[in-house]
Amino acid sequence: MIAHFVDCPDNFGDVLYPVILEKVMRDMGVMDDIQRYSFLEGDAPLEAGYPVRSIQDLMSGTNTVHPRALFIGGGELLRASQNKERGYLNLFLERGLPLPSFFWKKQYLYRRLLRRSYFNQLFTKRYMNYPSVGPYIINAKEIYEKLPIAFCSCGGPNRYPQEVGPKVRDAMEQSSFIYLRDEITRERLVECGVQKRMHVAPDLICLLSDYFSLDEMSVSGNDILKRYGLNPKKKTIVFQSFPLDEQPTKEVLEQLSSCADRCNAEICLLPMGYCHNDHKYLETLSAISGGAFKYLPAKSIFDIISVVAASDCFIGTSMHGSITAFSYGKPFLIAPTRRQKQQGFLKAAGLYPWFELECWSQIQERLAEVLMLEPEYSKWCLRGAKDQARETARKMLIATQTIQL
Repeated sequence: MIAHFVDCPDNFGDVLYPVILEKVMRDMGVMDDIQRYSFLEGDAPLEAGYPVRSIQDLMSGTNTVHPRALFIGGGELLRASQNKERGYLNLFLERGLPLPSFFWKKQYLYRRLLRRSYFNQLFTKRYMNYPSVGPYIINAKEIYEKLPIAFCSCGGPNRYPQEVGPKVRDAMEQSSFIYLRDEITRERLVECGVQKRMHVAPDLICLLSDYFSLDEMSVSGNDILKRYGLNPKKKTIVFQSFPLDEQPTKEVLEQLSSCADRCNAEICLLPMGYCHNDHKYLETLSAISGGAFKYLPAKSIFDIISVVAASDCFIGTSMHGSITAFSYGKPFLIAPTRRQKQQGFLKAAGLYPWFELECWSQIQERLAEVLMLEPEYSKWCLRGAKDQARETARKMLIATQTIQL
C-alpha cells in the first residue's frame, strides 16, 4: 500500500492532486493500492472520486497495513502553521461533525479578545496532534521506521520562524525525495539549512491534459455551458475570484464588460475555491451585472476542468485555474493578488511574468497581448513544463522504491 497525505478542503487544486498523482503512478507501472489521508474522513470534496482516511490512523500506527511509501502534497503545505478555519469549518458544518458546547460563543471571544481562532485550536488538538512542523512537514524518524517519504509538488514561500528552522531541516534531510514547485520554496528551505538535493520543477497539475484530453473535456464543457445559458456561437471568457472589495469589483465589472464587447464573448463566472467563498462572491457579481455575466455553480472538479477546456480564456485568482488553462493551451491571466506562488509558477514554466496582472484595470490591455502571442510559444513552454514535471515524478518514484530503474 502507498499512502498519500493531502490537504482536502473544498478547493479545486488541492483535491485535484491525488487524481493526477495516481494517473502518473499508474502510467509508470505502479500497481499498489493508493490510500489517501487527510484530516476529515469521508469522500473527497468536489466529487473528486476517492475516499479519504484519517491521518490519525496513519500516524498512530493503527493501520492494519503499513505503507511502503508516503507521499506528501502537492500544494502550499511547507509552512510552520496553517489556518484551517478557512478550509475546514464549512466542511465541518456541511458534514454535521460535532462541535463543542458553546462553540460559537468561544469562537467570538477568541476573535475579540485573543485575535485568533478557537476553531484552529480545536482542529489542531483533534486532528493534528502528531509529531511534525506544521501539519505536513513530517520527519521519517518520528513515524514508521525506514519509511520512504517524498514531498511531491510542494510549495511554501513564507519564511520559517527561527525556532523551527532546525526541525524543518531535519525533516527534509530524513526524506527520500523533495519535489518543489518553485524556486522561492527551495530558497526558504536553504535558509533553514537544508543541504539535501531539492528538485524544482513545474507544478504536477501541468500534466492534467495528458490524462483528460482536450477533445473529451471540451465536449462535456460545452454541454455544461449551454445548460447554463451561454451562447455557443460566442467566445467564452471564464472568470474566477475570491471576494474582492468594492473598488476592485467595480474595475472587474468594467473590464470584463469591455472584453466581452470587444471579443464578442460571454462571461462565465466559475467558482473553484468554495472554501474561499468564490461561489458567494461570483453569485453577487452575476447579480450586479444584471445577469449579463453567467454564474456556473460547478460542484465537481471534472465539471470545472471541462468548462475551462471548453473556454477561450481564463482569468482568475486560482493558480490551478491558470495551470488548467495552461495545460489545455488556453490563454490566461493571473489576478493581481501579489502572491509569490503565482510568479513562482510562471518562472518554473518559463512563462512571461506579465501573465500576472499588476492591477485589475489591466485586464483588457493584457488580454489583447496574450491573445496576440504565437501559439507555438505556449506549446513550447507547456512541453518543457510537462517534461520537467514528469521526469521529476519519475525520479521521485525511483527514490521511494515505488518503481525500479
